[in-house]
Amino acid sequence: MKKKVTIADVAAHCQVSKSSVSRYLNHGYVSQEHKERIQKAIQELGFERDMLASRLKAKHTKVLGVMVKALHKQGHPQILAGIQDACETMGYQSLIALAQAGCEATCLNQLLAQGAEGVILLDCEDPNALNMSVKQHHARVLFANQACDYAPFLDLNEREAGKQMGAYLLEQNVYRIIDLQQDAHVGEKRREGIRAAYQAALLDIHVCKAGRPITEWMDQVIKMDGDIILCEDAHTASHILRYCHTHHIHVPQHLSLACYHDSAQCEAMFPSISALTYPYHAFAHNLVQELIAIIEGKTPQWQNLTYTIKKRESVRQF
Repeated sequence: MKKKVTIADVAAHCQVSKSSVSRYLNHGYVSQEHKERIQKAIQELGFERDMLASRLKAKHTKVLGVMVKALHKQGHPQILAGIQDACETMGYQSLIALAQAGCEATCLNQLLAQGAEGVILLDCEDPNALNMSVKQHHARVLFANQACDYAPFLDLNEREAGKQMGAYLLEQNVYRIIDLQQDAHVGEKRREGIRAAYQAALLDIHVCKAGRPITEWMDQVIKMDGDIILCEDAHTASHILRYCHTHHIHVPQHLSLACYHDSAQCEAMFPSISALTYPYHAFAHNLVQELIAIIEGKTPQWQNLTYTIKKRESVRQF
C-alpha cells in the first residue's frame, strides 16, 4: 500500500517549516518563494489534503449542517436549494442530511462530527428529543418552521400568509370559508391573519380536519355549505377537484377552491387553482443569515418575506 503523503513530508521535501505548509493550505501568509516551493512539492509528491481533518482542526470550518425530515414535503426542495445558494454566497458550505424517524439525535451528532459549526433543523420530528444532544455538544442549532423553547427558531409567517389570502377572498366577496386543516398550529395562525384582513366584515370560518379518506371529509365539507374551500396545496386541491367532478359539483360555479403553497400543478389543473406563493428563497436566506449570526456574533441582514396571490379560475366573484 502506498504511504500517504503528509504535511511533514511536503515540508521536508521543499525545506520549509510545517507551519509554512499549513498556512499555505489554509490561505494564510506565505512568502512568494516558499509558496512556489510548496506548490512544486505538492505536485511532485502527490499530496492530497484530508478535508475532514482540516475542518475539525480549524477554528471556523465554514460548514453549516441542514437536517431535514422529509425531502419532498411542500416547500422543502425550494428551501434546501435556497440554503445552498445562501451558503455559497456567504462563503459557507452546506451539508444536508436526511433524518430517519427516531434517529434525529444520531443525525445531528453526525453532522457535528463532520465539522458543521451550526445546524439548521428543518421541520424536526420532536425538538425535545434533541435537547440533550444540543446541550451535550454545546451545539449551535436553529429550528426552521418550528417553535422551540430551548433554542432559537425562525418560521414562515403563516399569519401574514393568512392575511394575504383573506384580503383576496374579501375582494371576491367570500364570507363563508371552509378551512381544511392539516396542522393545528399553522391553521390557527392563518385564521388569525384571515380575521385581521376581514376586520369588521362578517366572516364565517368552519374548520375541517383533513387526513382521513377524502370521501369522508368531503362529504362533511359539502354539508357545511360554504362559499370556498381553503386547502394546503395542489395535491389536496387535485383530490377535491376529482371529488367535485365525480359528484357533479362545478368549480367555481357551485363551490370555489383555493390553496396555500402555489406550484406549477395549480396552473396545470382545470380549472386552474388560485394559490398563495411562499417566499421560500428569502426564508432560506434568513435561516442562513441567522445561523451565521449565532456562530460569528454578527447582526443578520434578513430579507422581507413577501406573499402574493396567483389569481386563477377556481375562485369566482360572489
